[in-house]
Amino acid sequence: MDRIKKRFKNKRSLMIFIIILAIIILVLLIYLFGQLLEYLSIVEKQRIKATVFVGDNPGIDLNTTALTFGMVQRGGGSATRKLILDNSEDKNVKIKIYIEGNISQLMQVSDNNFILGPGEIKEVKFTVIPGDLDGGWYLGEVIVYTQKATIK
Repeated sequence: MDRIKKRFKNKRSLMIFIIILAIIILVLLIYLFGQLLEYLSIVEKQRIKATVFVGDNPGIDLNTTALTFGMVQRGGGSATRKLILDNSEDKNVKIKIYIEGNISQLMQVSDNNFILGPGEIKEVKFTVIPGDLDGGWYLGEVIVYTQKATIK
């Protein structure tokens, strides 16, 4: 009799373990499927170099092919550059902006995660504010993802 009770307990424990494992696998698959759908919805990905030198004297950089801010003064200085985003698609697109590299410590973006309608143009401002950060170069990239969008 004890042997039967022990065996039932082991089967029950095994069944509970299998159910929990199945739930974990199901949740993981749902998450991965969502990530795959997000990846497949990317229409375009642009990488834009971004640089700023934090120093004691302000300076200007007129480069128009990257987000270069020149030299920005510590302790109160700032600089702003703009990107013009244009939706040339005939459908709505979602714009997501990511900032990589150590420049992300001092860069702010005026708008992010927004929808652009067909033919719509939007100006997005990028501002660097070094505050009391150490002087030197801060480098990175601004990555602009354009994704298929649905408005609910």
